[in-house]
Amino acid sequence: MSQLPLGTYTVEVQATDTGGDTADAKNAGTLAFLVKPALTLTVDPSSYALGQTVTLSGTDTGLYPDGTTQPLSGQAITITGGAPVRIAATTGSDGHYSVTAEAGSAAALVPLNEPGLTAFAAASPGFDQAQSPTVPVTIEQDQIRITNFSYNPHTANFGGPVTVSGDISFDSGGTWLPYASEPVEIDFGGVNQTGCPPGNCSSEAGTTTTGTDGSFSVTVPGSADFGTDELSFTVGGGYLSSLTTTFAVQVNHVPTELFFFSGPRRDIHGRVHLEACIDPKASFVLPKIESLYPAAKVQYAAHRGGPWKALPGAGALRDTKVPPQHPGFCYRTTQRIPRGAVYYRVVTPASAAYLGATSPVDKALGSARTRIKDLSVHPRTVNPGQRVHVSGQLFHLPYTKLQILFRPDGGRSWRVLKDVLVTGDNGNWGPFATTVGPPRSGDVAVRFPGQTFVYPYQTGAVHVSVR
Repeated sequence: MSQLPLGTYTVEVQATDTGGDTADAKNAGTLAFLVKPALTLTVDPSSYALGQTVTLSGTDTGLYPDGTTQPLSGQAITITGGAPVRIAATTGSDGHYSVTAEAGSAAALVPLNEPGLTAFAAASPGFDQAQSPTVPVTIEQDQIRITNFSYNPHTANFGGPVTVSGDISFDSGGTWLPYASEPVEIDFGGVNQTGCPPGNCSSEAGTTTTGTDGSFSVTVPGSADFGTDELSFTVGGGYLSSLTTTFAVQVNHVPTELFFFSGPRRDIHGRVHLEACIDPKASFVLPKIESLYPAAKVQYAAHRGGPWKALPGAGALRDTKVPPQHPGFCYRTTQRIPRGAVYYRVVTPASAAYLGATSPVDKALGSARTRIKDLSVHPRTVNPGQRVHVSGQLFHLPYTKLQILFRPDGGRSWRVLKDVLVTGDNGNWGPFATTVGPPRSGDVAVRFPGQTFVYPYQTGAVHVSVR
Protein backbone atom coordinates (compact mmCIF):
# COMPACT_ATOMS: atom_id res chain seq x y z
CA MET A 1 0.00 0.00 0.00
CA SER A 2 1.33 3.40 -0.93
CA GLN A 3 1.51 6.06 1.86
CA LEU A 4 -1.75 8.01 2.10
CA PRO A 5 -2.06 11.66 3.01
CA LEU A 6 -3.18 12.41 6.56
CA GLY A 7 -6.90 12.30 7.03
CA THR A 8 -9.89 10.03 7.59
CA TYR A 9 -10.85 7.40 4.99
CA THR A 10 -13.90 5.20 4.35
CA VAL A 11 -13.06 1.44 4.19
CA GLU A 12 -14.66 -0.90 1.58
CA VAL A 13 -14.13 -4.68 1.99
CA GLN A 14 -14.33 -7.31 -0.83
CA ALA A 15 -13.95 -11.02 -0.01
CA THR A 16 -13.69 -14.09 -2.35
CA ASP A 17 -14.03 -17.67 -1.14
CA THR A 18 -12.38 -20.79 -2.59
CA GLY A 19 -15.33 -21.40 -4.86
CA GLY A 20 -14.87 -18.07 -6.52
CA ASP A 21 -17.84 -16.34 -4.93
CA THR A 22 -17.30 -12.73 -3.96
CA ALA A 23 -18.97 -10.31 -1.54
CA ASP A 24 -18.65 -6.54 -1.20
CA ALA A 25 -19.12 -4.49 2.01
CA LYS A 26 -19.20 -0.76 1.33
CA ASN A 27 -18.90 1.72 4.20
CA ALA A 28 -17.53 -1.04 6.36
CA GLY A 29 -15.82 1.50 8.59
CA THR A 30 -13.36 4.39 8.69
CA LEU A 31 -9.61 4.56 8.96
CA ALA A 32 -7.93 7.67 10.38
CA PHE A 33 -4.39 8.75 9.71
CA LEU A 34 -3.97 11.40 12.50
CA VAL A 35 -0.97 13.04 14.05
CA LYS A 36 -0.86 12.83 17.85
CA PRO A 37 0.64 16.17 19.09
CA ALA A 38 2.71 16.54 22.27
CA LEU A 39 2.65 20.08 23.65
CA THR A 40 4.94 21.66 26.27
CA LEU A 41 4.85 24.98 28.12
CA THR A 42 7.52 26.91 30.01
CA VAL A 43 6.72 30.06 32.05
CA ASP A 44 9.67 32.37 32.75
CA PRO A 45 9.66 33.55 35.46
CA SER A 46 7.12 31.29 37.15
CA SER A 47 6.89 33.67 40.12
CA TYR A 48 5.91 37.19 39.04
CA ALA A 49 4.16 40.35 40.11
CA LEU A 50 1.34 42.13 38.37
CA GLY A 51 2.69 44.38 35.65
CA GLN A 52 5.76 42.20 35.12
CA THR A 53 6.58 40.84 31.63
CA VAL A 54 6.44 37.05 31.44
CA THR A 55 7.73 34.84 28.61
CA LEU A 56 5.61 31.85 27.58
CA SER A 57 7.32 29.29 25.32
CA GLY A 58 7.27 25.64 24.38
CA THR A 59 7.27 23.08 21.57
CA ASP A 60 4.64 21.19 19.63
CA THR A 61 5.76 17.86 18.15
CA GLY A 62 3.61 15.19 16.49
CA LEU A 63 3.67 11.41 16.37
CA TYR A 64 2.82 10.43 12.80
CA PRO A 65 1.13 7.17 11.75
CA ASP A 66 4.41 5.84 10.42
CA GLY A 67 5.87 6.09 13.92
CA THR A 68 8.06 9.11 13.35
CA THR A 69 8.07 12.24 15.56
CA GLN A 70 8.31 15.55 13.79
CA PRO A 71 7.97 19.23 14.77
CA LEU A 72 4.59 20.76 13.95
CA SER A 73 4.78 24.15 12.29
CA GLY A 74 2.04 26.73 11.90
CA GLN A 75 0.03 25.37 14.86
CA ALA A 76 -2.19 27.84 16.75
CA ILE A 77 -1.41 27.70 20.46
CA THR A 78 -3.54 29.27 23.25
CA ILE A 79 -2.25 29.79 26.79
CA THR A 80 -4.79 30.33 29.56
CA GLY A 81 -5.03 30.22 33.31
CA GLY A 82 -8.78 30.59 33.42
CA ALA A 83 -8.68 34.39 33.16
CA PRO A 84 -10.83 36.15 30.53
CA VAL A 85 -7.73 36.93 28.45
CA ARG A 86 -6.25 34.06 26.40
CA ILE A 87 -2.77 34.54 25.00
CA ALA A 88 -2.16 33.31 21.42
CA ALA A 89 1.04 32.06 19.76
CA THR A 90 1.98 30.16 16.56
CA THR A 91 4.65 27.49 16.20
CA GLY A 92 7.53 28.05 13.81
CA SER A 93 9.11 25.60 11.36
CA ASP A 94 10.95 23.95 14.25
CA GLY A 95 7.71 23.51 16.24
CA HIS A 96 8.78 26.11 18.76
CA TYR A 97 6.63 29.02 19.95
CA SER A 98 7.36 31.98 22.23
CA VAL A 99 5.29 34.99 23.29
CA THR A 100 5.48 37.63 26.04
CA ALA A 101 2.63 39.14 28.05
CA GLU A 102 2.18 41.59 30.90
CA ALA A 103 0.81 39.93 34.02
CA GLY A 104 -2.43 41.44 35.25
CA SER A 105 -3.21 43.48 32.16
CA ALA A 106 -6.97 42.86 31.81
CA ALA A 107 -6.43 39.88 34.17
CA ALA A 108 -3.92 38.17 31.84
CA LEU A 109 -1.77 35.44 33.44
CA VAL A 110 -3.92 35.58 36.60
CA PRO A 111 -5.33 32.09 37.15
CA LEU A 112 -8.81 31.83 38.57
CA ASN A 113 -9.44 28.34 39.92
CA GLU A 114 -6.61 26.50 38.16
CA PRO A 115 -3.29 26.06 39.98
CA GLY A 116 -1.32 27.49 37.07
CA LEU A 117 -1.13 28.08 33.30
CA THR A 118 -1.83 25.59 30.50
CA ALA A 119 -1.20 25.61 26.73
CA PHE A 120 -3.79 24.21 24.25
CA ALA A 121 -3.81 23.29 20.57
CA ALA A 122 -7.22 22.71 19.01
CA ALA A 123 -7.97 19.73 16.76
CA SER A 124 -7.74 20.28 13.01
CA PRO A 125 -7.97 18.02 9.94
CA GLY A 126 -5.29 15.37 10.37
CA PHE A 127 -4.26 16.59 13.81
CA ASP A 128 -5.66 15.61 17.19
CA GLN A 129 -6.08 18.19 19.98
CA ALA A 130 -3.31 18.67 22.53
CA GLN A 131 -2.86 20.08 26.01
CA SER A 132 0.34 20.74 27.91
CA PRO A 133 0.84 19.82 31.56
CA THR A 134 -0.25 22.70 33.84
CA VAL A 135 2.66 24.85 34.96
CA PRO A 136 2.30 26.10 38.55
CA VAL A 137 2.83 29.87 38.95
CA THR A 138 3.06 32.19 41.94
CA ILE A 139 1.71 35.74 41.81
CA GLU A 140 3.47 38.04 44.26
CA GLN A 141 1.41 40.58 46.19
CA ASP A 142 2.46 44.07 45.16
CA GLN A 143 2.53 47.09 47.41
CA ILE A 144 0.18 49.92 46.50
CA ARG A 145 0.56 53.63 47.21
CA ILE A 146 -1.25 56.94 46.78
CA THR A 147 0.66 60.08 45.85
CA ASN A 148 -0.46 63.66 45.31
CA PHE A 149 -3.51 62.99 47.49
CA SER A 150 -5.66 66.02 48.24
CA TYR A 151 -9.21 67.00 49.13
CA ASN A 152 -10.60 70.46 48.79
CA PRO A 153 -11.94 72.25 50.69
CA HIS A 154 -10.94 70.83 54.09
CA THR A 155 -13.66 72.97 55.65
CA ALA A 156 -16.85 73.19 53.62
CA ASN A 157 -20.14 74.95 54.09
CA PHE A 158 -23.18 72.74 54.41
CA GLY A 159 -24.39 71.68 50.96
CA GLY A 160 -21.06 72.45 49.30
CA PRO A 161 -19.13 69.84 47.28
CA VAL A 162 -15.74 68.37 48.20
CA THR A 163 -13.31 67.18 45.52
CA VAL A 164 -10.96 64.27 46.27
CA SER A 165 -8.03 63.43 43.96
CA GLY A 166 -4.71 61.58 43.80
CA ASP A 167 -2.50 59.17 41.87
CA ILE A 168 -2.50 55.44 42.64
CA SER A 169 0.31 53.09 41.62
CA PHE A 170 1.68 49.68 42.59
CA ASP A 171 5.17 48.24 42.85
CA SER A 172 5.96 45.62 40.22
CA GLY A 173 9.44 44.20 40.61
CA GLY A 174 10.81 47.55 41.74
CA THR A 175 8.93 49.57 39.13
CA TRP A 176 5.88 51.61 40.12
CA LEU A 177 3.10 51.08 37.59
CA PRO A 178 -0.24 52.93 37.35
CA TYR A 179 -3.27 51.43 39.06
CA ALA A 180 -5.24 51.86 35.85
CA SER A 181 -8.96 51.52 35.08
CA GLU A 182 -9.86 50.50 38.63
CA PRO A 183 -12.87 51.69 40.68
CA VAL A 184 -12.52 54.13 43.59
CA GLU A 185 -15.43 54.55 46.02
CA ILE A 186 -15.50 57.28 48.67
CA ASP A 187 -17.55 56.32 51.73
CA PHE A 188 -18.94 58.26 54.68
CA GLY A 189 -17.79 56.92 58.04
CA GLY A 190 -20.33 58.55 60.33
CA VAL A 191 -23.84 57.81 61.55
CA ASN A 192 -26.35 57.36 58.75
CA GLN A 193 -29.35 59.61 59.40
CA THR A 194 -31.19 59.06 56.13
CA GLY A 195 -33.91 57.00 57.80
CA CYS A 196 -33.35 53.96 55.60
CA PRO A 197 -34.13 50.49 57.02
CA PRO A 198 -31.19 48.95 58.92
CA GLY A 199 -29.05 46.80 56.65
CA ASN A 200 -30.05 48.78 53.54
CA CYS A 201 -28.26 52.03 54.31
CA SER A 202 -25.72 53.10 51.72
CA SER A 203 -22.70 55.07 52.91
CA GLU A 204 -21.42 55.79 49.40
CA ALA A 205 -20.34 59.40 48.94
CA GLY A 206 -19.01 59.24 45.37
CA THR A 207 -17.39 56.87 42.85
CA THR A 208 -15.02 57.10 39.92
CA THR A 209 -12.54 55.01 37.93
CA THR A 210 -8.81 55.63 37.72
CA GLY A 211 -7.36 56.74 34.40
CA THR A 212 -4.71 54.91 32.40
CA ASP A 213 -2.09 56.81 34.39
CA GLY A 214 -3.63 55.75 37.75
CA SER A 215 -4.98 59.21 38.54
CA PHE A 216 -8.46 59.82 39.92
CA SER A 217 -10.68 62.72 40.84
CA VAL A 218 -14.13 62.43 42.38
CA THR A 219 -16.46 65.08 43.76
CA VAL A 220 -18.67 64.36 46.76
CA PRO A 221 -21.75 66.35 45.71
CA GLY A 222 -23.19 69.09 47.85
CA SER A 223 -26.57 67.42 47.49
CA ALA A 224 -25.28 64.68 49.84
CA ASP A 225 -25.84 67.22 52.66
CA PHE A 226 -23.31 65.57 54.94
CA GLY A 227 -22.15 67.13 58.20
CA THR A 228 -18.70 66.99 59.73
CA ASP A 229 -17.59 63.45 58.94
CA GLU A 230 -14.68 61.10 58.42
CA LEU A 231 -14.55 59.89 54.81
CA SER A 232 -12.47 57.00 53.49
CA PHE A 233 -11.71 54.85 50.47
CA THR A 234 -9.86 51.55 50.01
CA VAL A 235 -7.89 50.45 46.94
CA GLY A 236 -6.04 47.26 46.09
CA GLY A 237 -6.77 43.83 47.50
CA GLY A 238 -6.36 40.40 45.95
CA TYR A 239 -2.91 40.24 44.35
CA LEU A 240 -2.31 43.82 45.50
CA SER A 241 -1.92 44.97 49.09
CA SER A 242 -4.93 46.80 50.48
CA LEU A 243 -4.63 50.50 51.36
CA THR A 244 -7.27 52.59 53.14
CA THR A 245 -7.11 56.37 53.21
CA THR A 246 -9.17 58.26 55.78
CA PHE A 247 -9.71 62.01 56.01
CA ALA A 248 -12.04 64.33 57.93
CA VAL A 249 -14.09 67.16 56.45
CA GLN A 250 -15.26 69.94 58.75
CA VAL A 251 -18.66 71.21 57.64
CA ASN A 252 -19.89 74.59 58.85
CA HIS A 253 -23.30 76.26 58.98
CA VAL A 254 -25.14 72.96 59.37
CA PRO A 255 -28.89 73.51 59.88
CA THR A 256 -30.20 72.03 63.12
CA GLU A 257 -33.58 71.04 64.44
CA LEU A 258 -34.68 71.43 68.04
CA PHE A 259 -37.55 69.38 69.42
CA PHE A 260 -38.90 68.44 72.81
CA PHE A 261 -37.82 64.89 73.64
CA SER A 262 -40.44 64.90 76.37
CA GLY A 263 -42.83 67.84 76.63
CA PRO A 264 -42.55 70.36 79.48
CA ARG A 265 -44.27 69.08 82.60
CA ARG A 266 -45.08 70.61 85.98
CA ASP A 267 -44.40 68.48 89.05
CA ILE A 268 -46.25 68.53 92.38
CA HIS A 269 -43.54 70.73 93.95
CA GLY A 270 -43.97 73.70 91.61
CA ARG A 271 -41.10 72.88 89.26
CA VAL A 272 -41.05 72.44 85.50
CA HIS A 273 -39.17 69.55 83.87
CA LEU A 274 -38.17 69.68 80.22
CA GLU A 275 -35.77 67.98 77.83
CA ALA A 276 -35.17 69.29 74.30
CA CYS A 277 -32.83 67.58 71.84
CA ILE A 278 -30.85 69.04 68.97
CA ASP A 279 -30.41 67.16 65.71
CA PRO A 280 -28.19 68.25 62.79
CA LYS A 281 -30.03 68.17 59.48
CA ALA A 282 -27.32 66.19 57.70
CA SER A 283 -27.42 62.77 56.06
CA PHE A 284 -24.14 61.65 57.71
CA VAL A 285 -22.42 62.92 60.86
CA LEU A 286 -19.65 61.58 63.08
CA PRO A 287 -20.33 62.59 66.69
CA LYS A 288 -16.74 62.08 67.90
CA ILE A 289 -15.41 64.84 65.63
CA GLU A 290 -18.43 67.13 65.45
CA SER A 291 -18.19 70.60 66.92
CA LEU A 292 -19.88 71.07 70.28
CA TYR A 293 -23.41 72.33 70.04
CA PRO A 294 -24.01 75.89 71.24
CA ALA A 295 -25.46 76.61 74.67
CA ALA A 296 -29.23 76.82 74.66
CA LYS A 297 -31.69 79.24 76.21
CA VAL A 298 -34.96 77.96 77.61
CA GLN A 299 -37.66 80.59 77.26
CA TYR A 300 -41.16 80.87 78.74
CA ALA A 301 -44.23 82.98 78.11
CA ALA A 302 -47.80 83.40 79.32
CA HIS A 303 -49.11 83.23 75.75
CA ARG A 304 -48.10 81.03 72.80
CA GLY A 305 -46.96 84.06 70.80
CA GLY A 306 -44.88 85.60 73.61
CA PRO A 307 -43.40 87.88 74.72
CA TRP A 308 -40.63 85.46 75.73
CA LYS A 309 -38.33 85.58 78.74
CA ALA A 310 -35.28 83.42 79.50
CA LEU A 311 -35.64 80.69 82.11
CA PRO A 312 -32.68 81.09 84.49
CA GLY A 313 -30.34 78.18 85.13
CA ALA A 314 -31.22 76.07 82.07
CA GLY A 315 -29.31 72.81 81.97
CA ALA A 316 -26.11 72.51 79.95
CA LEU A 317 -25.84 70.48 76.81
CA ARG A 318 -25.05 66.83 77.44
CA ASP A 319 -25.29 63.60 75.56
CA THR A 320 -27.84 61.28 77.11
CA LYS A 321 -26.92 58.19 75.08
CA VAL A 322 -23.82 55.98 75.09
CA PRO A 323 -22.42 55.45 72.52
CA PRO A 324 -23.41 58.82 71.00
CA GLN A 325 -26.40 58.57 68.68
CA HIS A 326 -28.72 61.02 66.98
CA PRO A 327 -31.00 62.35 68.22
CA GLY A 328 -29.14 62.13 71.48
CA PHE A 329 -27.68 65.53 72.36
CA CYS A 330 -30.21 67.06 74.70
CA TYR A 331 -30.75 70.09 76.89
CA ARG A 332 -32.33 69.01 80.16
CA THR A 333 -33.39 71.18 83.07
CA THR A 334 -35.63 71.24 86.14
CA GLN A 335 -36.48 74.72 87.41
CA ARG A 336 -38.91 76.51 89.67
CA ILE A 337 -41.87 77.70 87.61
CA PRO A 338 -41.67 81.47 87.12
CA ARG A 339 -44.81 83.50 87.59
CA GLY A 340 -46.89 83.50 84.42
CA ALA A 341 -45.03 80.60 82.77
CA VAL A 342 -47.40 78.53 80.64
CA TYR A 343 -45.59 77.95 77.35
CA TYR A 344 -41.97 76.97 76.75
CA ARG A 345 -39.45 76.78 73.89
CA VAL A 346 -35.69 76.19 73.47
CA VAL A 347 -33.46 78.48 71.38
CA THR A 348 -29.86 78.01 70.19
CA PRO A 349 -27.83 80.83 68.63
CA ALA A 350 -26.00 80.58 65.33
CA SER A 351 -22.32 79.60 65.42
CA ALA A 352 -19.63 78.85 62.85
CA ALA A 353 -20.56 75.17 62.88
CA TYR A 354 -24.36 75.38 63.17
CA LEU A 355 -27.21 77.64 62.18
CA GLY A 356 -29.45 78.89 64.96
CA ALA A 357 -32.63 76.96 65.78
CA THR A 358 -35.84 77.35 67.74
CA SER A 359 -37.92 74.44 68.98
CA PRO A 360 -41.69 74.29 68.57
CA VAL A 361 -43.67 75.97 71.37
CA ASP A 362 -45.11 73.53 73.87
CA LYS A 363 -47.48 74.01 76.79
CA ALA A 364 -46.42 72.54 80.11
CA LEU A 365 -48.61 69.68 81.27
CA GLY A 366 -49.84 69.66 84.84
CA SER A 367 -49.37 66.86 87.35
CA ALA A 368 -51.85 64.00 87.34
CA ARG A 369 -54.26 62.92 90.05
CA THR A 370 -55.32 59.49 91.17
CA ARG A 371 -57.94 58.05 93.53
CA ILE A 372 -58.91 54.88 95.35
CA LYS A 373 -62.27 53.16 94.94
CA ASP A 374 -64.05 50.18 96.45
CA LEU A 375 -62.22 50.57 99.78
CA SER A 376 -63.15 47.72 102.11
CA VAL A 377 -62.17 47.44 105.79
CA HIS A 378 -63.62 44.46 107.63
CA PRO A 379 -64.54 43.39 110.18
CA ARG A 380 -65.20 46.71 111.83
CA THR A 381 -65.28 45.22 115.34
CA VAL A 382 -62.45 42.89 116.42
CA ASN A 383 -60.93 41.33 119.47
CA PRO A 384 -57.42 42.34 120.58
CA GLY A 385 -54.86 40.75 118.25
CA GLN A 386 -57.44 40.03 115.57
CA ARG A 387 -56.49 41.23 112.08
CA VAL A 388 -58.53 43.42 109.74
CA HIS A 389 -58.70 42.91 105.96
CA VAL A 390 -58.09 46.08 103.89
CA SER A 391 -58.59 46.11 100.09
CA GLY A 392 -59.50 48.41 97.24
CA GLN A 393 -58.38 49.64 93.79
CA LEU A 394 -55.99 52.44 92.78
CA PHE A 395 -56.48 54.33 89.52
CA HIS A 396 -53.84 54.06 86.76
CA LEU A 397 -50.72 53.36 88.86
CA PRO A 398 -49.89 49.64 88.75
CA TYR A 399 -47.22 48.18 91.04
CA THR A 400 -47.25 51.24 93.29
CA LYS A 401 -46.78 51.13 97.05
CA LEU A 402 -49.62 52.38 99.24
CA GLN A 403 -49.63 53.07 102.98
CA ILE A 404 -52.15 51.62 105.43
CA LEU A 405 -52.63 54.36 108.05
CA PHE A 406 -53.94 54.21 111.64
CA ARG A 407 -55.09 56.98 114.00
CA PRO A 408 -56.16 56.02 117.54
CA ASP A 409 -59.35 57.39 119.02
CA GLY A 410 -58.67 60.87 120.36
CA GLY A 411 -55.46 61.19 118.37
CA ARG A 412 -54.69 63.80 115.75
CA SER A 413 -51.88 62.26 113.69
CA TRP A 414 -51.70 59.24 111.45
CA ARG A 415 -48.99 56.59 111.52
CA VAL A 416 -48.15 53.94 108.95
CA LEU A 417 -49.09 50.42 109.97
CA LYS A 418 -47.97 48.73 106.76
CA ASP A 419 -47.11 49.18 103.07
CA VAL A 420 -49.06 47.29 100.42
CA LEU A 421 -48.29 46.88 96.72
CA VAL A 422 -50.82 47.39 93.94
CA THR A 423 -50.71 44.08 92.07
CA GLY A 424 -51.46 45.10 88.47
CA ASP A 425 -53.68 47.21 86.28
CA ASN A 426 -57.06 45.79 85.34
CA GLY A 427 -58.76 48.28 83.04
CA ASN A 428 -56.84 51.24 84.58
CA TRP A 429 -57.66 50.07 88.10
CA GLY A 430 -55.04 48.18 90.14
CA PRO A 431 -56.20 46.01 93.02
CA PHE A 432 -54.52 45.82 96.42
CA ALA A 433 -55.29 43.76 99.52
CA THR A 434 -53.63 43.09 102.88
CA THR A 435 -54.34 42.55 106.59
CA VAL A 436 -53.34 44.70 109.56
CA GLY A 437 -53.72 44.40 113.33
CA PRO A 438 -55.04 47.64 114.84
CA PRO A 439 -53.42 48.13 118.29
CA ARG A 440 -56.61 49.64 119.73
CA SER A 441 -59.80 51.32 118.59
CA GLY A 442 -59.27 54.01 115.96
CA ASP A 443 -59.48 54.98 112.31
CA VAL A 444 -57.96 53.15 109.31
CA ALA A 445 -57.23 54.87 105.98
CA VAL A 446 -55.21 54.19 102.82
CA ARG A 447 -52.79 56.76 101.43
CA PHE A 448 -50.98 57.16 98.13
CA PRO A 449 -47.93 59.27 99.15
CA GLY A 450 -47.52 60.91 95.73
CA GLN A 451 -44.92 60.85 92.96
CA THR A 452 -43.06 63.56 91.09
CA PHE A 453 -45.89 64.07 88.63
CA VAL A 454 -48.86 62.62 90.58
CA TYR A 455 -50.47 64.36 93.57
CA PRO A 456 -50.92 62.46 96.86
CA TYR A 457 -54.30 60.98 97.68
CA GLN A 458 -55.80 59.68 100.93
CA THR A 459 -59.09 57.91 101.52
CA GLY A 460 -61.57 58.83 104.20
CA ALA A 461 -61.28 57.27 107.66
CA VAL A 462 -62.97 53.96 108.47
CA HIS A 463 -63.44 53.31 112.22
CA VAL A 464 -62.52 49.95 113.73
CA SER A 465 -63.46 49.04 117.32
CA VAL A 466 -61.21 46.80 119.39
CA ARG A 467 -63.14 45.23 122.30
